[in-house]
Amino acid sequence: MRQQQQRCCYCNEPATLLCDFTLGRPVFDRGADGKSRPFYTCDLQVCRAHAEHRGTMHVRLSHSVNGRRGFFDTTDHCREHTGQQSRVPTPRITEGEAERLRRVVRERAERRALDSGVLPVPRSTADQLDLF
Repeated sequence: MRQQQQRCCYCNEPATLLCDFTLGRPVFDRGADGKSRPFYTCDLQVCRAHAEHRGTMHVRLSHSVNGRRGFFDTTDHCREHTGQQSRVPTPRITEGEAERLRRVVRERAERRALDSGVLPVPRSTADQLDLF
């Protein structure tokens, strides 16, 4: 079965980026294997048109992967985090708290898209609006 491509939360175009805004860092910095755990990021799916480009970096690998020793990566923010700087020092949060923050941001982005008229109102929401 073919996996469905992720869509931008603002315009329903194919999402090519994830928001890199830092929400917090794990309560425990190291996993059971002793390796450091990455910070929690927003990860809202957006297209290039709805992302704020914050920078580009080159990652150099210590060993070759698929014949490559490095790659370029971008830092992008969604519209909910446009113009915002990540807090320093970054607070320690649990994985559940990070997921709750992601859900709040996703709901805010969907509400913004619905209010702008870019996305159609979902059928269940339209039915509920008729009740009131």
